[in-house]
Amino acid sequence: MFLSFFWDSSLYMFVQKMHSPFLNSLMLFLTDFGIFLFPGLLAVYFISKKQWEETLLVITCPLIALFSAYLLKFIFISPRPYEVLNVIPLKEESFYSFPSMHASFAFSVYVVYKEYFEKYVKFILILSIIFAFSRVYVGVHYISDIIAGGLFGYLLTQYSLQINRKFKIISKIVTKIRNELEFRRQILHTFVGLSIVFLLYFNLLNVEVLFLLIVFGGIFSLLSRKTKIPVIHKFLLLFDREKDIQTFPGKGSFYLILGSFLTVLLFPHEIALAAITIMALGDSTSVIVGKFYGRIVHPFNRKRNIEGLISAIVISTFGAFMFVPLFPAFVASFAAMFFESFTIKIKGFEIDDNVIVPLLAGTVLYMFF
Repeated sequence: MFLSFFWDSSLYMFVQKMHSPFLNSLMLFLTDFGIFLFPGLLAVYFISKKQWEETLLVITCPLIALFSAYLLKFIFISPRPYEVLNVIPLKEESFYSFPSMHASFAFSVYVVYKEYFEKYVKFILILSIIFAFSRVYVGVHYISDIIAGGLFGYLLTQYSLQINRKFKIISKIVTKIRNELEFRRQILHTFVGLSIVFLLYFNLLNVEVLFLLIVFGGIFSLLSRKTKIPVIHKFLLLFDREKDIQTFPGKGSFYLILGSFLTVLLFPHEIALAAITIMALGDSTSVIVGKFYGRIVHPFNRKRNIEGLISAIVISTFGAFMFVPLFPAFVASFAAMFFESFTIKIKGFEIDDNVIVPLLAGTVLYMFF
């Protein structure tokens, strides 16, 4: 790590001379989609075995490493190498260079693999190194960036697993998911919302696809009121309130996608991502913390709690901070979570929170830029 700082520029320029059409295509593919490949395969395996604690671990640990590495960027404020060395990279990235979030993510996943699949650990280590190296190859990182990111992701995930073993955090969450409908609904809400954000960020989803999802979602909702569609009906029983199954099957997910669609349609890319993140994290945090841990009743909504409101503002602020500066992220989160506590009706029709929150957050953020 120490020596890499002295050789960063030389190593970077050496790697840039390795370019070829085949390697360019391969490395661009790895750097764009490899981030989903490692945890995706492991999550699918655990889901197929119904190992829910392990599934949650392989999702949460890399995300914690990814977000933590992102926060470190604002401490070191290191420019991208192509901004310093006058090199044309294969792709460009926003934010700062040190440390590499992709390397942090990859080696976090490696630790989880190492925990459960000792037999394949060398193979996964090689893949993690190649994936991290792709960031240097495409021109967006120095060698020191990926070494630091890899070490940070590795150590942070090792520590996270130790904390989980001691306090059984994931086990308690899984128990809540199994026993509490509302908890399941909010976890699904967060998962779907963040999935939309990630897919939009990596240009794997766009406004046209979101519109098609709304159309097909509406069709399946109408059909589900009259017939029990295989698989979908079981999903509805697991995640939907009983009254919604009778009147509007899949209501929560439908409005979540509708809110995301309108937000992407109306606002610039970074603002839309931040606003949807506020919806995905803030709304669920408010309900979960308020319902299960809240003590002080919200003065304007007897069904909500102050603990839930404060937690939602804090979590959604840091989530939105991934895409916009901290102060606008806080103001947008505060406004969205405050007004989310109220019931808004137009001519007797209640406007769903999943539509109000991202649109309000997006509007507030838009005023800053």
